[in-house]
Amino acid sequence: MVPKNKTKILLTTIGTVGDVFPFLGIGRELKIRGYDVSIATNEYFKTVIEQEALKFIELGKKSDYFTIIKNKDLWHPTKALKILAEESLLPLIKPLYEIIFTFDQSSTLIIASGLSFGARIAQEKLHYQLVTVHIEPALLWSAYQTPQFNINYTWFPKLPRAVKKTLSNISDILIFDKMFRKKINSFRKELDLQPVKHIFRDWIHSPQSVIGLFPDWFYPPQSDWPREVQLTDFVFYDKNIDQSLLLQVEEFLTAGDLPIVFTTGTGMIYGKKFFEAAVKACQILNKRGILLTSESSQIPSNLPKQIIYLEHLPFGKYLKKTCAIVHHGGIGTTAQALLAGIPQLITPLSFDQPDNAVRVQKLGVGKYLNPKKIDAKKMALELNYLLNSEQIKASCNKFAKKLQQSNGIGQACSIIENQMQ
Repeated sequence: MVPKNKTKILLTTIGTVGDVFPFLGIGRELKIRGYDVSIATNEYFKTVIEQEALKFIELGKKSDYFTIIKNKDLWHPTKALKILAEESLLPLIKPLYEIIFTFDQSSTLIIASGLSFGARIAQEKLHYQLVTVHIEPALLWSAYQTPQFNINYTWFPKLPRAVKKTLSNISDILIFDKMFRKKINSFRKELDLQPVKHIFRDWIHSPQSVIGLFPDWFYPPQSDWPREVQLTDFVFYDKNIDQSLLLQVEEFLTAGDLPIVFTTGTGMIYGKKFFEAAVKACQILNKRGILLTSESSQIPSNLPKQIIYLEHLPFGKYLKKTCAIVHHGGIGTTAQALLAGIPQLITPLSFDQPDNAVRVQKLGVGKYLNPKKIDAKKMALELNYLLNSEQIKASCNKFAKKLQQSNGIGQACSIIENQMQ
């Protein structure tokens, strides 16, 4: 085993808060365990990373982050992946490879999200040890329990396995590989590496170690997953917020009944209709509400007294003091709601959100709505059911108890340490 004081760990991930914060939690714990930890990600996260006394390495400018999230198509169910590929994932392949190149491969372990293609290439060319980390179950495809990528295609997972495999191969050729393989293989050619195919189904997974940061009751291990996959419990991380904001939260929470939280996620800035419906739904139900977004332009003016707007809310501390959450279906928010033991109403848009929404409904801890058809009356109707169903309440309590005993960060770090032996 490499001595800890001579072991460097580079964590790297691409995306929004939900993609970065789990890596922050893992990085903080690895530092406590004695490792020299760096995180390579967008400049947008520099401050919060350095607040944890971790080394920050820039992988993309803050301006790039805002350029991407301002593109409305990023939240379109069929156009989103192309935007993510062309404006984020593919342009970062070479910069990430070059960052990794500066580390000594004999004493460095790379821990990378599945979409950090430059790390996977560096493993093959430069022989680094690599642990692939999947925050969301949807990146582990299976012909058995098949992930759901579009809320309107609920029929697809029900097809016979042979049909799903055939359709998967066709979609790889016509969609996924077509979108990613040219750029990836062009860079591989520069490095004298052989071309690859089946990018998402096979290649993104490290042949050394793959960690899924979600429990087996959320997505049971499948026989056609890579054999290297190990699952943990969910990983939770909350950043600190300003004391004045904490006082505002405490004052509101103690002033009346438990409120409903409404959020479209940290990266979504086109949720004006969602928040307008949220306000009306609260009025229909005579409930208090918290509207949560970093983009104030989405919030209706002249909010009623029973509803407040916040830029940030530490879910680990405060979500258990609310009665329900209406959200986009990001895996981080989904997991925090499960930990808090509150029902969820999900309005999924793109990426892994539809898959998480379906899993929540199957667990009996919430429901989902088609975001294109959502309005205040439908939102209020579904919330009324969720808030008054004893069956939903029992399921929420069941899974909250499971997670209260969990330690996803500790489990992930133990798997990572085993790779150093």
